[in-house]
Amino acid sequence: MQHLKDQLAELRLCLAALPTDIPIPKESKYKFSNFTLDAEWTADIGEAAAVDRELEVRLGSRVNGLKFVERGPEMEAIVHVFETWAKKFPGDVILEKWVNDTLEAARGLILAAGKAPCHLASDPTGEKNMFGALPAVAVTSHGHGQELDNTTPSSTPMDDDEWEEW
Repeated sequence: MQHLKDQLAELRLCLAALPTDIPIPKESKYKFSNFTLDAEWTADIGEAAAVDRELEVRLGSRVNGLKFVERGPEMEAIVHVFETWAKKFPGDVILEKWVNDTLEAARGLILAAGKAPCHLASDPTGEKNMFGALPAVAVTSHGHGQELDNTTPSSTPMDDDEWEEW
């Protein structure tokens, strides 16, 4: 459980630090702040599978890695989507794979832009960082090494009490 919590915290940092060459659209394709399941699909395949399907509809296939076409508050709101559904379906390996794949895509974009990898502010040593020996600093969306605000208007982290309820 702690591993997933750490991944979601790191994902929040990484999504806020995505390179500025990825656009922030006026009208989001993703619309993660308004994440709803298709009722017909939910009835046919169940709620957990409908979450997987809806993520694939919005983000595309993960087969060759996720490709983000936008950044900003709507993309960052995916963290809240993951938190909500992971709480409802703890241990769901497909949802955990979505978290991992989304984090890997964000990390890859940050590294490809020549920016330092992000890490959890609570881990100044970078020991939880998956980038091995690379320097561990938190980066802002402007590439400066400083601590990030871990919240967005559409996505606030679950507090410890909410995680404990799992």
